[in-house]
Amino acid sequence: MVIYSAHITPEFKAAKELHNKQYPGLELKTMRTIHDRFLLVDDTVYHFGASFKDMGNEMTAFSVLNFVTPEDVIAKIQESMKGK
Repeated sequence: MVIYSAHITPEFKAAKELHNKQYPGLELKTMRTIHDRFLLVDDTVYHFGASFKDMGNEMTAFSVLNFVTPEDVIAKIQESMKGK
């Protein structure tokens, strides 16, 4: 599993290390080219309109994107990171 983020803080790295002790395989990668938040689970793509850290504070929404596959999203991410 890979989490792409614009900023990877020391606390985020520490949380990843704790996670990987029990569930190995989580990677953190820096990416600043795409602002929106996507969650890819199996064959489903979720799009979130608010920051994950702010969910539940106020009215937030998410959508299931039926017109795109996880592979499509990953390809767009990889394309946006070329030459970076």
